[in-house]
Amino acid sequence: MPKRLFIYVFLVFTAIRPLFAIMVQLSDLVTMTKRSDLVIHGYVGDKSVITDEFGRLITLTQIEVIDPIHNAKSGEIITVYQVGGEIPGLVAPILGGQNYSLGQEVILFGLTLDNKYVSYGAGQGKFDVIQNTNSSLVIEDLGDVEVLSPNNPLIHSFATPLIYDDVNIFKKEIRNILNNLEN
Repeated sequence: MPKRLFIYVFLVFTAIRPLFAIMVQLSDLVTMTKRSDLVIHGYVGDKSVITDEFGRLITLTQIEVIDPIHNAKSGEIITVYQVGGEIPGLVAPILGGQNYSLGQEVILFGLTLDNKYVSYGAGQGKFDVIQNTNSSLVIEDLGDVEVLSPNNPLIHSFATPLIYDDVNIFKKEIRNILNNLEN
């Protein structure tokens, strides 16, 4: 009997889990560049969690712009707005699960929200820049976004991030996309 109960619980869990998932369509670099109100290269500064007028936790993260790729100024401080966060005694997951750490080097594709910005999409629009001794690696931060197998909807896996071998080549590619939009 315990074996049947285990199988039943397993089947119910795997059938119900996708009902709580959020479906996202991952965008390529060209689409993100075309649709973003802002593209910057910067360093993460202060992060704070507040409660909005609806009682939701809101995480506000400051990023200092070191390279204003699109619609920003060098040295400008922009604020990234995320619904969710953590304060003592209360945790509300951030949709897409992206995390910003003090001093982290990032490239952000943002959409305007009042005088703040939100990441391009759930689990999209944030790229981490990892500096090595001789190079810099750029890795898309998809947070906790999962994908369903096209052949079997019960199989979940984490989405595959975009990876670029050099931050300067990555930024040059973004600028080329922007220049093609203007022509």
